Amino acid sequence: VMGLSATEIDRYSKLIPSTLGITLKNVYEQSKAFSNHVEHSGIHKRIFEVACRVEGLPRHTSIHAAGVIISELPLTNVVPLQEGNHGVFLTQYPAETLEELGLVKMDFLGLRNLSLLEEVGRLIFETTGEKIILEEIPLEDEKTFELLSKGDTSGVFQLESSGMRRVLQQLQPNQFEDIVAVNALYRPGPMEQIPKFIQYKHGLEKVSYPHPALEKILEPTYGVIIYQEQIMQIASTLSGFTLSEADLLRRAVSKKKKEVLDKERIHFVEGAMSKDFDEHVANEVYDLIVQFANYGFNRSHAVAYSMIAYQLAYLKANFPLQFYAALLSSFIGSDEKISNYIGEAKLKGIPIYSPSINKSQYAFVVEGKGIRFSLLAIKNIGMATVREILLKRPYKDFFDVCIKISPKALTRKNVENLIFAGCFDEFNLDRATLLANIDTIFDYVDLVKPENEDQFDLFLDEDFIPKPEIIKVDPMKVSIKLELEKQALGTYLSGHPISQYEKLHKESGALTIASLIEKKEIEKLLFVYIRDLRITKTKKQQHMAFLQVEDLSSSIDAVVFPITFEKYRHKLKEKEVVVVKAKIDERDDRKQLIINEVISIEEMEERIEQKEYTLFIKIAGHTNKNISYTIQQTISKFKGHAKVVLYYEED
Repeated sequence: VMGLSATEIDRYSKLIPSTLGITLKNVYEQSKAFSNHVEHSGIHKRIFEVACRVEGLPRHTSIHAAGVIISELPLTNVVPLQEGNHGVFLTQYPAETLEELGLVKMDFLGLRNLSLLEEVGRLIFETTGEKIILEEIPLEDEKTFELLSKGDTSGVFQLESSGMRRVLQQLQPNQFEDIVAVNALYRPGPMEQIPKFIQYKHGLEKVSYPHPALEKILEPTYGVIIYQEQIMQIASTLSGFTLSEADLLRRAVSKKKKEVLDKERIHFVEGAMSKDFDEHVANEVYDLIVQFANYGFNRSHAVAYSMIAYQLAYLKANFPLQFYAALLSSFIGSDEKISNYIGEAKLKGIPIYSPSINKSQYAFVVEGKGIRFSLLAIKNIGMATVREILLKRPYKDFFDVCIKISPKALTRKNVENLIFAGCFDEFNLDRATLLANIDTIFDYVDLVKPENEDQFDLFLDEDFIPKPEIIKVDPMKVSIKLELEKQALGTYLSGHPISQYEKLHKESGALTIASLIEKKEIEKLLFVYIRDLRITKTKKQQHMAFLQVEDLSSSIDAVVFPITFEKYRHKLKEKEVVVVKAKIDERDDRKQLIINEVISIEEMEERIEQKEYTLFIKIAGHTNKNISYTIQQTISKFKGHAKVVLYYEED
């Protein structure tokens, strides 16, 4: 509304803390950074004034992702309805009002992770004959806790985010309860308790309890109240609440209803005193319960989610082949996810085989000790085409494929994409040769393709209509081959533009993007492939560049500032590999590379060749003419390649 860019809006909103219930005026009074930002310009001030006026108003109506309302009467008799998308009816009252009307509200969650668990189990049985019964998985599996402690949790439900991985690496979980606690704590508010929880777990801080009577309840969570059920247990143990009374207290705490909380305090303290607990202790514990109202999480919910997370982590740790095959299949259509998971699988030594016209299936499948790429994951290849490819197998050559599959299922565009993807590599013809012969092959197919499929064998008889000769052309350049492969598959599979410089990479001592991010080194050499290059002008009308670069480990945004850009602009080209000297810059939780030097591959090769070596020669015994002559010979041999240092050592 006020014309701010997305970046400016982001910067403004990030100055507002995530404290529950805080108002803009509170933030203005309490935060110097926020108030300075507001006063920075007229537009900032105006935005603040308008925002204060509309604060607290409903922003929009929204639909609960999984909430379903159940009634014993037709809903139209009880609540006004409106029609939503896809013919689904929505209530016009919010959840709280519906509950007051006595309607039952249920959440039905559909989790793709449940399908993933089922699919991994099916693949394990199919490939090893072992039947996995999820309920019988051991909850003390060492491999699983090792994987969790490393933060190797991509593809693991609820534990995938970078923040959660860091917490797991610090926590070093060694029991199922640790995962449950982390799941409950990793939310705005309770997150503040995580460092304390980790300190307690590792014995770096002494655990203290509000009262010895509560030790049994709070021992599993190191004295920290995490779950709503713990509040109920405390009320029952300390104040003699029945479980239904304790549930009313739990509900009052989670809803933060002040009048109910004040009324329950009297009930709680009186109950505690009747059980011979001190009034002061009872009030202290009640304050603690109210204080943890922001944190209270439903333990049964955390356990259920953690169980799914643990089961997935167990399968990933013990059956990585089947896990990655099922995980990749579940993300067909998402290039970024597939690319990331393939990269991760390769780093673990799992080979990913190129798609094959004779071996690939609909999904990613386990093949030997590797995974075969899916046909359905190839761009522009739909279900009907894949169905026909599978139905007409086997194929003995490229002609065979084009003749057997109907033109409707196999258009020219389909064939090109299958070539780019490497589907025909098994026929031992270079991809460039196949592309160069498409027209010849299609002409031949038009000539011989029978109307009746029963006549296939007759028309495939080469004596009847001889096949045209395949004209071989120069092999496709590696960089072009890989670029077309990425275009068809969304990822590099048979290699990476950087792979061809592996030896040079090692000799130069360059890091990978991932290791630079991890080590936070000041400035290091990197070999990067420039995926995208955008040149722009600064306010001073100087040119600078924004890049998207990648290597085998990761991809990242990069910036080349004006002075550096002027110096190296001729070396910056899209879809090319260069060596850069760069450092990581982290701003607003976003990492990017700052590039300070650009070196071409040719320059890097020259630098490696001219590297100065030092040759140390130890002279034993007394120097005489012969030794002197030997030294002269040695020096001339290494001239230009080494610095020669002589040193004498007594016998």
